[in-house]
Amino acid sequence: QAICVLKDKLVACEPKLSPFKPCVLCEYFYNTLIRHYQLYQFVLCRERDVEQTSAHLEICVPPQPLPLMAGINAEVWHYQQQLAALSAAEVEKRTNMLLLRETLHLEREHMLQRAYDELKSQAEILDRQILETLVKGVIGTQIQALQEILQTEIQTTFEILELRLQKRALILNPPVPYPPPFPLEERAKKSTKAQEQKKKKK
Repeated sequence: QAICVLKDKLVACEPKLSPFKPCVLCEYFYNTLIRHYQLYQFVLCRERDVEQTSAHLEICVPPQPLPLMAGINAEVWHYQQQLAALSAAEVEKRTNMLLLRETLHLEREHMLQRAYDELKSQAEILDRQILETLVKGVIGTQIQALQEILQTEIQTTFEILELRLQKRALILNPPVPYPPPFPLEERAKKSTKAQEQKKKKK
């Protein structure tokens, strides 16, 4: 059937083509369409299962922009962000120091409780040498915990002082506002000119 259709089409097109071109056209259709005719029938005529995936996407509208009067200069905003970051870092250092102090305190309590339990278990065979060893161990535990607390507090205090110095340096060197304010001389000239104009109007 396909060959008959191809023959009819070539006969209809033959007056419009040169004698050599119908053979080339027939060979082209035969090598492409006729040779793979069953494949085309399978692909184009057979029903296929359609798999379609869908996803529900939530569209987030951008926030309403602030009015221009509420905007600030980029340098001022960066300056404010630096101050806020230094303040947050200082608060974080203080919080970490308190947490570490509590952790070391709990660890010291556990070590003392362990020493007390050992002392209690050896109460029947307790002599002076064992007692001295236990007391030295307890004192050593206390001293070690205090040393760790002091070292941590000293280091954290230096870090907090460094953050405060950086914050102080930022506060002493604020960015120049935009537009820059008029110098005092220009302000005085403008005020005198305004007063003179008022006097002339009177």
